[in-house]
Amino acid sequence: MTDESPTEIIDKYVALKDERDALKTQLDAITATNDKLVKDYETSKVEIGNLQRIIATHVVATDSDNPPSKPQSIKELFKYELDKNRK
Repeated sequence: MTDESPTEIIDKYVALKDERDALKTQLDAITATNDKLVKDYETSKVEIGNLQRIIATHVVATDSDNPPSKPQSIKELFKYELDKNRK
């Protein structure tokens, strides 16, 4: 057997348990942050896809010989899209 008293063993156990609990709390926080980042990343991909669609529809596909009746500035373009989606 070891030279440690039961009190010393219990103290070491309590210290290790406290450290484990602190690490578990940190891991839970990291996991929650990771889940939020994954969700935000997926949302961003959808938003980027929407922006690409707007640009492709209004900027790339615009025929320069036939000026569109739709807004021309980026600000107007996004207002137009926002109004269109609200209807």
